[in-house]
Amino acid sequence: MNFRYEAVNRQAEVIRGTIDAASDRDALLKVQRDGLRVIRLDPAPVTLRGVRRGVSQRDLIIAMRQFSTLIRSGISVFEAAGAMARSTFAPAIAEGFEKVAGQLGKGVPLSRGLAECGIRFPPYLIELVRAGEMTGKTADCLEDALRQMEFDERIAREIRGALTYPAVLITAGIAAVAIIFLAVVPRFSDLLTRVDDMPLLAHVVLASGQFLNEHLTEAGALLLVAATLVFMQLRDAERRARLLAQVLTLPGFRTWARVSDMARWAGMLGVLLRHRVDIIDALELSRSAIRSVDLRQSLADTSTKVRGGGKLAAAIEPMGALPAFGIDLIRVGEQSGRLAEMLNSLSEILSDMAKERSERLVALLEPAAIIIIGGVIGLIMTGVVLAITSLNTVNI
Repeated sequence: MNFRYEAVNRQAEVIRGTIDAASDRDALLKVQRDGLRVIRLDPAPVTLRGVRRGVSQRDLIIAMRQFSTLIRSGISVFEAAGAMARSTFAPAIAEGFEKVAGQLGKGVPLSRGLAECGIRFPPYLIELVRAGEMTGKTADCLEDALRQMEFDERIAREIRGALTYPAVLITAGIAAVAIIFLAVVPRFSDLLTRVDDMPLLAHVVLASGQFLNEHLTEAGALLLVAATLVFMQLRDAERRARLLAQVLTLPGFRTWARVSDMARWAGMLGVLLRHRVDIIDALELSRSAIRSVDLRQSLADTSTKVRGGGKLAAAIEPMGALPAFGIDLIRVGEQSGRLAEMLNSLSEILSDMAKERSERLVALLEPAAIIIIGGVIGLIMTGVVLAITSLNTVNI
């Protein structure tokens, strides 16, 4: 169970926090082992925080927006973390900030507390908070990290939006085909024995429908197992990311995905550089924005060239991932000392280009999905009609 404590450290400062222990005696011993003298120790009140679930990107953005607002209001980081720990909107986040508050109470920096609290923050957020601690601008760095998180979420939402409608159409088409096979085709399956000279398409359609109805239980069980396996695979965030990366390599998606990736990369790199993060570290962190394995590897080679003393524009140009104006913006930024500003401008331009490409892609996917689904259904119904017309060849 959890215990809340008040204690005094060697500098006579009052420390408050929460600790997990089997009993009050164990809690007391744990606090004393940290070199603290306990003033008060009470069982932490049990709060009903709803059903425990994973932390979505949107939940994380809302929580960090609230945390940043609390810091900007003038209260200490420790008090802000404590207030977040009492929040009830997302149990996992509240528990994470409870750990952060406990770490801050021991004198641990905020960046380390966030990194070790159990919440999966983007790596660049931790790095920006660390930069804010060094410059005394933690709230400003958090705001920039939040803007980058919101940008990442918007790009991800556009990708999901582009894929959702075609996926719904395909699912509806599969359901329609299944209904035809289960409810329509079986009514004509007796023609397989009555017609001697049946067209191949009609024979395939009727035989398939008959086979499916005769093995309906096995087919249903197989479908259930397949759906369960897919669901289990998609529950894992890393597997979902790998699947999405594979989808984005398909023709039509590849160019759009590269533009989206480079928009995220440029925006993240610009934010990190603006807060005085070392360019080598910034290049490594910004690679996390890239979904394409090939593109990520190319950017690793770019980091190697920059580490060797090369200019970023010259190092990234051979990749061919940025249009000519993008290379020019980076080169001008390096020459003028305004690289972060140029990268942010490049990110905005590429983001608009990605949005335009996504709209164009969706406009093509919708009719393509309808044509494919309509073609499959039309082929099946053609087979049924051919079977019916074959009755003219039956000997009476």
